[in-house]
Amino acid sequence: MEKSASSQLFGPYPVDAMLTDSDQADIAESEKSLATPLPCTPAKSPAPKKGKITSPDCDINNVMAAIQSLSAKCDIIFEKVTSMESTVRNTDQAIVFLNESVENLIKETAIHNERISALEKKTSDLSDENKQLKLQLLEANSYRRRWGLRLHGVKEEDH
Repeated sequence: MEKSASSQLFGPYPVDAMLTDSDQADIAESEKSLATPLPCTPAKSPAPKKGKITSPDCDINNVMAAIQSLSAKCDIIFEKVTSMESTVRNTDQAIVFLNESVENLIKETAIHNERISALEKKTSDLSDENKQLKLQLLEANSYRRRWGLRLHGVKEEDH
């Protein structure tokens, strides 16, 4: 009795005893399909595909058209770059002018601050002098008023 690969023991019972006839036929058929060899893979890669053969005139015309198209695009870009350069130059000149203006304003502000400080000091001094003069005037007026009193009923004498 020849044992197949599926006739193994499952516990004390052989596996073949548990399978039906149709199951055994399916197993035998699958064993045959597994035994068929796979197709061989080629050792070399396939040759590259050949492109369409075109005439040299057609290729040259296409290349010339592409060069002219790129040349036109480069001209447009060059014009834009030139325009941007002039804009940058103008902006730089404006910035230099503004910097000079700001520096002049800062210098003038410093001069004005010095003049304001001097005028504030002068105003303070004049205010103090004005107060002093007012006090002196009040004092002088009080002496004049004292001698300018007239008493009623007392005769005035000329000295």
